[in-house]
Amino acid sequence: RRGIRLGGELAQFFGGMLMAVALLLKYQVALILIFWIIALLRRPKDFLWTALGASALLGAVLVTFYFQGNLVPFYTETLTRGWEYAQLGNSTSAFGKMVTLRLGMTILCAAPLWYFFGKGIWRQRGRPSLLGLWTLGALLSALLGGRLYPHYFLLMLPPLCLMAAPPVAEFWHRISSPKKIIWGSLLAIWSLVFLL
Repeated sequence: RRGIRLGGELAQFFGGMLMAVALLLKYQVALILIFWIIALLRRPKDFLWTALGASALLGAVLVTFYFQGNLVPFYTETLTRGWEYAQLGNSTSAFGKMVTLRLGMTILCAAPLWYFFGKGIWRQRGRPSLLGLWTLGALLSALLGGRLYPHYFLLMLPPLCLMAAPPVAEFWHRISSPKKIIWGSLLAIWSLVFLL
């Protein structure tokens, strides 16, 4: 029977609503959404349902703010003040050092994850990767403003984990039980070192 599929159009619609929520909570997410849109344009039907979901939620929020008299304060406190805050970030001379230090530490503390992420990207070489573009968008969002606080880089974790998951699963099923204990212990120690 024809209709809206729970795992298809409806999922895309709710996905669009979640994108709108993310954008309302943190406007830097717009950089990530640009790459999502680029990927979805290759599938017009999915893009349509996603755009409808995002538009429905954003429209409802903006209309509500308008009738409450909060539309102008919303614009001022998010976009205007946010842009002013971003411009007060690190100077150009310090930016390079901050990128090297903060991004380097981010990669180092999650080195196993980045390794398997690289394997996942390598498998998709020659083909546009949504998760790869998502990671790039998240990195650019973290760099925006030049402050580079460590928690900014958490935006990269979802695509990193999703891309790394298949290579990790294959590796885990391929090794023997004693090696699983060894590798599991090493990863636990690695995590504890950076947590402490």
